[in-house]
Amino acid sequence: MVLKNIEPGDYNIAMVYDGDNTYGPAVVTGSFSVDKLASDLNVTVPSDVKAGENAVIDVVIPGASGNVSVVVNGVDTVVALDENGTAQLVLKDIVPGDYSVAVVYDGDNTYSSAVVTGSFSVDKLASDVNVTVPSDVKAGEWC
Repeated sequence: MVLKNIEPGDYNIAMVYDGDNTYGPAVVTGSFSVDKLASDLNVTVPSDVKAGENAVIDVVIPGASGNVSVVVNGVDTVVALDENGTAQLVLKDIVPGDYSVAVVYDGDNTYSSAVVTGSFSVDKLASDVNVTVPSDVKAGEWC
């Protein structure tokens, strides 16, 4: 007996043989479980973000469906996975600092739950200060 495209879960099975001229009838019962597939959760966090730019967090779970929770510094945002199992969170006009990221997937009918953590830093912008000093200043004069 071959079962194809079976969903994860617990199953009971009974095989019945009616017998023939040589062998008598028989019934065999059993049970088995089909586990969910492991989620291949991939998260990409920004690597070079400056203050005021957008920070983009990309999530990929091939074949999965549903939502992911993207938690950035304790703030939880739920983002839907598209038909390809991808999602994206854009943090606009981000301020300088260190950011922790946790992406949580609760699983679906086929894939198990998964969590990935990471972090990134946002740098301050470089200061561009120019000072012009007159070349003919004499002692006791104001510049």
